[in-house]
Amino acid sequence: MTPASSPLRRFILHSLWVVLPFCALLALTWNAWRSDAETRKNRTLESASQLAARTMEEFYANLGPWSPILETDRTAIPPLPDADPKAVEALKRYEAGDFEGVLGSPESLRSPAGLPLRSLAALRLLRKETDPTRLAELAEVLASSMDFVTPLFLDEAEKRFTEMALTPPPSLADWRGRWQRRQAEFSLLTGLDESRPLTWKPHAGVDHLIEIHPSSGECRITAAADVRLAAEKALQIPVLNLAEGLAFHLSIAGKTMAGPSGLTPISTREHHGWKAEVVLADANAYDRSETRTRNFITAVISVAGIAAMFGLFQSGRAYLRAVEFARRQSEFMAAVSHEMRTPLTAMGLLAENLESGAAERAGKRDEHARMIREESARLGTLIDNVLAFTRDKPSEAHEAFDVHAMIADAVSLIRPLAERKQIAFAVDVAEFPASPHGDAAALRRVLLNLFDNAFKHTPAGGTVSCAARPVGENHWCIQVTDSGPGIPAHERSRIFEAFYRIGDELRRTTPGTGLGLALVKRSADAHGGRIEVADAPGGGSCFTLTLPIQP
Repeated sequence: MTPASSPLRRFILHSLWVVLPFCALLALTWNAWRSDAETRKNRTLESASQLAARTMEEFYANLGPWSPILETDRTAIPPLPDADPKAVEALKRYEAGDFEGVLGSPESLRSPAGLPLRSLAALRLLRKETDPTRLAELAEVLASSMDFVTPLFLDEAEKRFTEMALTPPPSLADWRGRWQRRQAEFSLLTGLDESRPLTWKPHAGVDHLIEIHPSSGECRITAAADVRLAAEKALQIPVLNLAEGLAFHLSIAGKTMAGPSGLTPISTREHHGWKAEVVLADANAYDRSETRTRNFITAVISVAGIAAMFGLFQSGRAYLRAVEFARRQSEFMAAVSHEMRTPLTAMGLLAENLESGAAERAGKRDEHARMIREESARLGTLIDNVLAFTRDKPSEAHEAFDVHAMIADAVSLIRPLAERKQIAFAVDVAEFPASPHGDAAALRRVLLNLFDNAFKHTPAGGTVSCAARPVGENHWCIQVTDSGPGIPAHERSRIFEAFYRIGDELRRTTPGTGLGLALVKRSADAHGGRIEVADAPGGGSCFTLTLPIQP
């Protein structure tokens, strides 16, 4: 394989390290994309199952405490009075009208009718009491007895508070509610089949949920409205985590408590008649959610692929630039070696002729001295360009300078070359109202490089011209025009790159290193100006350097 194809081979090998893993990644991602729908479905089902279990546990725990099952209705059948001597003594005090003495007796002491003596005494005192504080104390004594007290006691107490224009204490209303619940519980538990752990049973026109604990045998009775409140409370948090289009359905013993009913369940949790289901409430919304997720994944894969391809393109471009730059550097080194060797060899031969006296005998001593001076100047210019490029230092401080003097100095150095090549050299410098500012030494080197480029490409008998003039109030320009072969339009954007030279290196006839125009571009940028190239009116090239008066 030829050396020219070696960079291409290296580029292909390096690219494979990116392309092959990317293709493998793309294949794996495509396979993952295809199985993503099933994976998300399984994940949705698993999440729904966990949420259903959590919701059912919350629902089950929100209904309140368990209590022992009532065996008899103790509020309806008072027990017989005790034969305890204390009971006899308390009864005598009650019959004698010592109601205050009876208030301190135990609650278990009863009248012949089976009613608590202290409650009876409290009711008797409450009928005559007028002090609001004392009335509240007597109401607390009356309400402290849960069993064996009929609603008639409560009615009497509330009637007394109404007569006194007072608000009954909350303990009386709470006592009435407890008494009613006891009555309802006994009614609901009467005739209940304890083998059924979960039962709905009506009482006073309201459905009640009756639960029998499977292990402790205790019961829990809850009204349907309270069950629904507990169900709604249990759904507050988990429903936020459901996928779009899904909903919860809670039921107990076949009775819906919350959520839509009659829909297809996708996950169910059930325990002793309690059931929590995740149902498909809106199939279209669920499908739209799936489509959005799939489109998002597709977009991510596409962006990743585009980014990888762009990175590969940029890497390849940078690699090819590096290869091209290395090639130019190699050509530069060869050109510099050639450009230096030529004047050194010529100066060595000329000096040898002068030393041996051959030039003196031939009458060419002055000519040999002139040629040594020209070759040394040529070598000095080459070295200056190389050093200026490698140092890459900024321009010196910008100071006012004489354009006429700067151009005359450069012209004096290049005019002998024009005469030797028989090229007509014309210079036209206009008057400047104010001296421009800049780095005169750097601009002199720029002008010499433009002259060198023009004379190298202009054949014998051609013309090279230099013109300098103000442009408007804030700029001025230098134009160097030659009658050479010109520069192709597609090459004009690259001739200012370092080491770049037009044409094939093997077929190139003009000497050079590819640094002259690069230094011209660098100096133009350092001064805040620009360098442009165009076709000359009569053929050839026209380089225009435009600079600000005050950089």
